[in-house]
Amino acid sequence: MLGARVRLHDLHRDDLGIAHVPWPVEVGDLIATEEDVYRVVDVIKTGREAPVAALLKVRRAGLALVARLSP
Repeated sequence: MLGARVRLHDLHRDDLGIAHVPWPVEVGDLIATEEDVYRVVDVIKTGREAPVAALLKVRRAGLALVARLSP
């Protein structure tokens, strides 16, 4: 897999699992998993020996689906 392994947690501290994301990750980035799309709220980088590159606090992105019909 390309990118870095990160562990996702929601705003209630529930563990959402591991994701592979492009590195570096910044606040405001979008992360898509099989379950949902999340926006990064906080990034805590870990040490080199850690099993994940960072712990990410995320919230559901709530993206709106927009379609444009051609005339």
